[in-house]
Amino acid sequence: MILFSMNAFSQATYIFGDTCLHAFTAYDSYGNGWNGASVDVTVTDATGYTYTVVAGAACTGTLATPTGTVQGWYFYAAAGLMNADVIDLTNWVSGSHNSEISWDITDGNGSIIASGVYGGFGPAAANCIIYYGCMDPTASNYNSLATIDDGSCIYPPACCNTWQYGAGTAPLSGTNTISTCHYLDEYSPISGCVAGQLYTLEVSGAGANPGWIVVTEG
Repeated sequence: MILFSMNAFSQATYIFGDTCLHAFTAYDSYGNGWNGASVDVTVTDATGYTYTVVAGAACTGTLATPTGTVQGWYFYAAAGLMNADVIDLTNWVSGSHNSEISWDITDGNGSIIASGVYGGFGPAAANCIIYYGCMDPTASNYNSLATIDDGSCIYPPACCNTWQYGAGTAPLSGTNTISTCHYLDEYSPISGCVAGQLYTLEVSGAGANPGWIVVTEG
C-alpha cells in the first residue's frame, strides 16, 4: 500500500472497499502561517498498521502568500463498510501563535469528516461513496445518480432511413398493411405494440428481395 501527499488540489472519488483520495487542510486565521507549529497525519489500516501519510503539515509563508492562510495535502486511505482505515493527527509541534490554527479532513466526496484546532485529534473513518453507471442522458439506461461513467451506456439502434412515409398500429389480430415508396430511405412507425405479444412482419413487393428491413424500439 503506497501512500503519499502533495500540495495540489484535484477531485477524485472511489467506491467502498477501494483506496481513495482524502485531504488534510491547514488554516491560519491571521494569514501568516502556523509560526512553527506542525502536525502529522496518520492512517491506520484494518490490520492495525499505522502509516504517516503527511509529515509536518503546516501553513507556511507570510501574509503576502496564499499558503499563509490555507494549505492542503492529499493522501490515500481505504474505505470499507466494516473495516475502513482510520485517519488521525499525531505529533503536534507547538508554534508561537497556536490560537490561530485550525484544520479539517475531507473524504473522497469532499465532505468534512473531522475538524478542529491546534492540539486536536480527529479519528475518522475513511469514506468514499460513488455510483458507477451510464452518465449519458441520451442513452436508454441513463443513471442520474451515477458519478463515474462505467462504459455501460446502451443506445437504441438508429433508424437507417431518414424520411417517414407511412404509419400504422399493430393489430391484436389480423393484419395491418403499411405501404412505402422508397424503402431504402423511408421509414414507417408502428404504434400500439403490446409487450410480450408475438408479431409477424412480412415484407413484399418489388425490390423487397433482395433488400433489408430494420425494426427498432423507441
